[in-house]
Amino acid sequence: MALAVKKAGGPYPRAYGKLGLALLLTGDQKGAEQNIKTALEQDTNEIISRIARVIIVLNGHRAMNIASSSDISGMIIGPLISFGFAADSHGKIRQQIRGLVEAWRHLTKNENDVEEWLAVANFLIIIGDHIGEIQMIGGRPNLYIEVVNAPWDRLDKTNHEKEISDIRRKAEGRALLFK
Repeated sequence: MALAVKKAGGPYPRAYGKLGLALLLTGDQKGAEQNIKTALEQDTNEIISRIARVIIVLNGHRAMNIASSSDISGMIIGPLISFGFAADSHGKIRQQIRGLVEAWRHLTKNENDVEEWLAVANFLIIIGDHIGEIQMIGGRPNLYIEVVNAPWDRLDKTNHEKEISDIRRKAEGRALLFK
């Protein structure tokens, strides 16, 4: 796929985003980040790249928590270091989630592909569940409400009524439980 994208020689943010996500899922974070960066340089609202960026910062947050909790340097320094890392990590998570929300809003305003909306809405719910496990300084962003408030009525729901209803109900339920 990488060769095809390069040979095509044009701005193909979606292709770079998909390639970046595929590389991320295979463990090649450096290659993933390069392709995601290219995709976002071509289109700041490329949704797959925005999702991948959130996954990267969430993975970084988890790795940092594991490293700080297994630190042998002492019980006093560990929590202080952990708090500093957490504040920085939470800022990065918020920044990437803001970018993802902006891309979601752009998608829901400009695209009419029901299947893409459903796939991205599902990712937003999954990411919302993951950040729900993080005790973030200053509170957590509520991605569920973004799914609930999307202008679903502007889509042609033919053959997708149940899927749309299910994803909205899922997001509404989680939004009600959000703290």
